[in-house]
Amino acid sequence: MKKICYLTVFFLFLASTTSAGTLNLPRTGQTKCWDTAGVEIPCAGTGQDGDIQAGVAWPDPRFTDHGNGTVTDNLTGLMWTKDANLPKGYMNWYNAVDFCNNLNLGGYSDWHLPNVNELESLINADEKNSTWLNAQGFANVQDYYYWTSTSEVQGAGSSVCGWAE
Repeated sequence: MKKICYLTVFFLFLASTTSAGTLNLPRTGQTKCWDTAGVEIPCAGTGQDGDIQAGVAWPDPRFTDHGNGTVTDNLTGLMWTKDANLPKGYMNWYNAVDFCNNLNLGGYSDWHLPNVNELESLINADEKNSTWLNAQGFANVQDYYYWTSTSEVQGAGSSVCGWAE
């Protein structure tokens, strides 16, 4: 099993391959539409994500809390630490990598810092920030930067850890 520990700065999209040449992207989560001034408008005919709703539908429930400090994303299969701020404060990237590599949580000791795509999979485009995860079984999700294992780094944040099979 491949385990990941995450702390990030960027967001892209996680894609899962189901068969050769076929890519299934999850929905963005966006159900509303806006005009260029940021005013909410009816979605019909706009071509925005809230109108089209393309992609793999999110499972219900989206996340499962295992009661051992870990939460699994039922859409991606990734397991994350429930506490999105385990070290309780800032650490530089090198310390974040080391923190995750040495984490022992939920009976797992092979965590690692996630890449930017793995972290991006937690984004809900219908929400203004990432704190929506606090209502999904996570704790202490902050609305600021998190580290990833992706090489370009812009900023600092607290650490969170995740796991993938």
